[in-house]
Amino acid sequence: MVACYFEYVQRLPPTYHEVYVLSEFEHLPNDDIARRLSLSLGTVKIRLHRARAQINAELRRNCRCYHNERGELMAEPKKR
Repeated sequence: MVACYFEYVQRLPPTYHEVYVLSEFEHLPNDDIARRLSLSLGTVKIRLHRARAQINAELRRNCRCYHNERGELMAEPKKR
């Protein structure tokens, strides 16, 4: 599941990727991201929303998610 997720993160357009990584992996709040990248807070929020939506769409389209017998969320590529 993690490998699939990281692949879709890497595919994000550079402007979305930059904001997404700072938010999700470096855990920076939106206002800190805005200052670091010299962007408005609104721009950061829009890019972050679009990045999340794009990753979500890719996961839904290409991965089958399920819970295993221990209740853990799992995923595997959909069979073509």
